[in-house]
Amino acid sequence: MAKGKIAVVVIGMILLVGGIGTGIVLSIQSKNKQEASSSIVNNQYGIVITADLKQGEIITIDQIKQVALTEELQVLNAASYEEVIGKRLRYKVAANTMLIPEMIEDGEKVSEDTRKHCYHFIEMTDALCVGDYVDIRIQFPNGADYIILSKKKVLACSQYNEQEGTQNDLWLEVSEEEILLLSSAVVDAVLQEQARIYAIQYVSQDQEKAIITYPENEIVHALIQEDPNIIQQAIKKMENRVRERVNMGLKEYGQEQDKGYTNEQDPSNDGGDDVTLDQLEINYVD
Repeated sequence: MAKGKIAVVVIGMILLVGGIGTGIVLSIQSKNKQEASSSIVNNQYGIVITADLKQGEIITIDQIKQVALTEELQVLNAASYEEVIGKRLRYKVAANTMLIPEMIEDGEKVSEDTRKHCYHFIEMTDALCVGDYVDIRIQFPNGADYIILSKKKVLACSQYNEQEGTQNDLWLEVSEEEILLLSSAVVDAVLQEQARIYAIQYVSQDQEKAIITYPENEIVHALIQEDPNIIQQAIKKMENRVRERVNMGLKEYGQEQDKGYTNEQDPSNDGGDDVTLDQLEINYVD
């Protein structure tokens, strides 16, 4: 009888321990699930690129996927679905990269008639760099100034320099409509002496796109319709005008430099005689 009681007690203890063990396991599993779910930050999601993409590509829905954001990934300040669709990549991105706002920019869907084009008659400063955004403007002798093309990204650029053998090149992406508008503007500029077409730089790529203000000249439009070759003639004249202005600027700069050297005085000369550039070269001691 005593043995039977002992067996019952042992079996009870085993069941009790087993129950406690099962409870502990279930508790641990539940805790792990809670921790896993708590690591997902407020059901927030990030966007991951599914394939290697090139700089300037417009992001489409078939190139991305959503992933849940953990606490570790939350520090990346991931971009949202709405922030990336239809936007342009600022630089190339490898597959499986999570997108952040700094990687993307506002970008219009590239139209079928968009082409890369090099212009030689658009004046620019030496501060202009690849990747900058510019408005292309036309300025008339009477002071009127209009925007022809708005917020165009500089693909490549160089200034005319006869000594270095470089041309005045500005590479842009332009649509058919923009090509025609700029063609009209260049003819308009040639018809008025001292008119010029130039690029003006945006301070930040986040600035809003300017509104086109150039009013297409009906007389110019009629001239183009009558003789389409007038566009190429105007382009050549404007390119020559740019070269003349650059050469004139270099010439004036050289004359100012020569005057500066001529007006300097030799500190060893008590009489204060002018020192010429030749004298400086002769008196120079290494």
